[in-house]
Amino acid sequence: MRQIKARLNELSPGSGDRLGVRVERRISHLSSFPESGRIVPQFGMRTLRETIVSPYRILYQVASEGVQIVTIFHGAMELEMDG
Repeated sequence: MRQIKARLNELSPGSGDRLGVRVERRISHLSSFPESGRIVPQFGMRTLRETIVSPYRILYQVASEGVQIVTIFHGAMELEMDG
């Protein structure tokens, strides 16, 4: 997220910071409602979910102790995961 924010701030001062606030709010929401995101269609695993903070996709793993962010990437990019 730091890299995304820094790059956006280079292109348009303040835009990365605004995106960061939106992402932090969404992640906070996920802490309370971990199953509110949709199951990632490419994988179909109940514990791997995503939420959108346009134009970014936030992939996260649902676990008994909460959520763990897997990756954040631009929605126009192809999803590639090892394993």
